[in-house]
Amino acid sequence: MKKKWKWIIIVLAVLALLTGYDWWRSNQVILTAQGPSSGTIDTSLAEATEIVVNVRNRKGEPVTDHNIYALAVGGGSFKSFYEKTDDSGRVTFVYYPPKMAGYQTEKSVTLKFRDESNSVFIEIYPSTEYTIE
Repeated sequence: MKKKWKWIIIVLAVLALLTGYDWWRSNQVILTAQGPSSGTIDTSLAEATEIVVNVRNRKGEPVTDHNIYALAVGGGSFKSFYEKTDDSGRVTFVYYPPKMAGYQTEKSVTLKFRDESNSVFIEIYPSTEYTIE
């Protein structure tokens, strides 16, 4: 019985170390998102809007070749949900707002971005959000 508890403690300790390592890695990268200067999109025009995500390390240096995932919560879609950062640590997503019918009420849309290249063992991703009215 004691041997069983030793193995349980060892497994839990290893899981704690792996989680701690991924948490530390997620805090080494900072994501910022920039969209239209007004933060508002006219959905009646249904025009595509560019959202730029910058990925930097703690020293402010650009992070290259990281996979950034985008998700629109509240409507609309992206031309591509995955993009890689370029040499300047930047990635541009093309966002298409939802087509609103005349009887629908306006609502905010939250665009979420996360760096999926940074997690090794457990899914702990650095992320950022951008809200569009």
